[in-house]
Amino acid sequence: MAPAQENVSKYPKTLGIIALMAYFLLFTFATMPASTPGAQASVNAHQVPWLRMIIPDIVVSEWAEQSWDRVSLVDRLPIFLGSLALLSVVLLIGRACLRCVKCKELNRLEIVVLSFGVGTLGLTLFAFTLGVCGMLKIWWLYLVPISLAGWVEYVAPNGILRNVHPQRFLPCPSERRSLGVWIGFGLIVIIVAGAMLPPWEFDVREYHLQVPKEWFQDGGIHYLPHNTYGAMPLGAELICVVPMAWAQLFTESDAWWDGALIGKTFLAYYALFAALGCWAINARLGNRISATATAVLLLSCPWVGYISMTGLNEMALGFYLVAAIMAIYWLQRSSDDSWLKIGLVGLLVGAAASVKYTGVVFAVIPIAIWILIQCRARALPAMLIFAVGATISFSPWLIKNLVHTGNPVFPLLGSLFNSGEQTADQVSQWNNAHQVPESDNLLNSMTELFLTGSRNSPLLMGCLLIAIVVYRQRRELLPYFLILLYGVLVWWFATHHLQRFVVPLLPLFAILAGLGFEVAIRGYAAWRKGLLVGLFLYAVMYLGAGMETDSRLLVRLETIRTGPVLPEQDTTTFRVHRFLNQQLGRDGRVVLVADAEPFDLQMQVDYNSCFDSSILADWLSDQDPEKQRQLLQEKQVDYVYVSWEELQRYRSSYGYDERVTPDWIQQLVQNGVLIEVSDLEIESQSGQLFRPTPPANLH
Repeated sequence: MAPAQENVSKYPKTLGIIALMAYFLLFTFATMPASTPGAQASVNAHQVPWLRMIIPDIVVSEWAEQSWDRVSLVDRLPIFLGSLALLSVVLLIGRACLRCVKCKELNRLEIVVLSFGVGTLGLTLFAFTLGVCGMLKIWWLYLVPISLAGWVEYVAPNGILRNVHPQRFLPCPSERRSLGVWIGFGLIVIIVAGAMLPPWEFDVREYHLQVPKEWFQDGGIHYLPHNTYGAMPLGAELICVVPMAWAQLFTESDAWWDGALIGKTFLAYYALFAALGCWAINARLGNRISATATAVLLLSCPWVGYISMTGLNEMALGFYLVAAIMAIYWLQRSSDDSWLKIGLVGLLVGAAASVKYTGVVFAVIPIAIWILIQCRARALPAMLIFAVGATISFSPWLIKNLVHTGNPVFPLLGSLFNSGEQTADQVSQWNNAHQVPESDNLLNSMTELFLTGSRNSPLLMGCLLIAIVVYRQRRELLPYFLILLYGVLVWWFATHHLQRFVVPLLPLFAILAGLGFEVAIRGYAAWRKGLLVGLFLYAVMYLGAGMETDSRLLVRLETIRTGPVLPEQDTTTFRVHRFLNQQLGRDGRVVLVADAEPFDLQMQVDYNSCFDSSILADWLSDQDPEKQRQLLQEKQVDYVYVSWEELQRYRSSYGYDERVTPDWIQQLVQNGVLIEVSDLEIESQSGQLFRPTPPANLH
């Protein structure tokens, strides 16, 4: 720590505060347009949360959707308790698994964080095994790993079930009095409150929750020819099938819905444990102040809240990266069970890859290099054990794809692996949609990534810059600087430049930023408290005021699901889906064209992603009208919905089945195959709902 102190002493004491405030002012007045309805053109997105603090009563009323008659908290209780039960189960399983390794060098916080990672991975792999065996719905089978873990923790001398005491699960008294702990708790409350809401984000409704729903309803994991994204690794989302199975004990028909909300809430806990992991790492790199700042900087970043509240999986990848780094430090501090610890590191980065293919480049490769350098004296056996660990957690998803499609990384590398599930045009379509944009400007993209982006933190990157200046020569921080530099370069040169892809690196940014924060406010206790409170208020006003999230934190879940919905909260897709649920319930069959987010529909649904062949076109193309009517009748189709707004979006971006055109749909209407439904009021340019022509109307 001496070199760090020397570096700090080179600079005037007030320079850190001045630099931080300069970045904050630059951030606040950066020109990124606000995305809130009715926002004035002169107000940018970074100013809106501060302006919202002037009208806190309106913000709170938005939580109730302007009417306290729509409020209910009791309906959240089963979802919240279910997520806590699932959390308790994974912590129990994880702690039992860690008994294989001596944990004497770990403190309580580090054990809890690693237990969460290992336990979640263990339960997910168990669910995966049940899925490939077609037994996802058998609820009591999930009790097997829980019972084994419970037995281990009961017979172990210091097992958590042998001496149950509340103090073992609570922060120590000094931490309970910490302002940072209470701010972190408040941020988690907001994030979890948003996570309990029904999903509204497109990708979540298309595959993050839709694929586990389909697998659960079918009873097993299988290839989904209509949803290319279903072949992606879903190591984070698969945990949803566990509460779905348990929910059958209370409701047979809505088990998938209740289980999905519990699973979506559980996904938000990745942000909590990523913050705790950052806290634990920073407590060893710095001190208690920098550790607190690290956790608050991470949780208050709008990107983290947005990902966690919507049900996306980037924070799961980020958590496993942090957990792997924790395991590396554990390896450095001890010579006992070193091979097992190397295997644990591999297991955790493999889990990151099982969440998202990008985990291979963001986690597996850099951590493998770190291990190689760390264990260079015994490099070969170390890398073999590391590979075994990564294989255990990641290879099941590769094997599944290899069996189903002949391509272990389907739908990637379609040109290399000749899969019978994709045509040459579909391979080309996928590659074109995910290629590196040549027209993007490097300076503009980096400015948006680090400064002007609407979901950036007002202080995180500023604190990072201070850390780079002050600690650039500190050897133990070099891996973080290199991983972040490598990650940003990979993002620019090998992805299609979605800012969301950098979110898994935010915990590492936060670890360094926490050190920078501590340097900047060293000796200024009042500034420290004020800035932490400011971060809290900014995050609450961003996440809780509907900036880019659903702000209906207090509205009854059933009202959000079935309506009535206020016009400003409604969309064409949601309106059509509510109508179909009201008309058909759990009976009947619906075909969706260009609408690829069927998650909330209760009946049988035939749909396809934009990268798959249109199901309706597969059925009806090149058929005469009589045969078309007969096919729809035989398949017992009740409704056909065509989303023109989504089709137009696909045509201008990813592409869509060329057979589906307005002229083709109009021809089906003119030939008496489809009849437009007039009971539903939607704009025809946004979408059209049809019914197949009844048999009595054929002549």
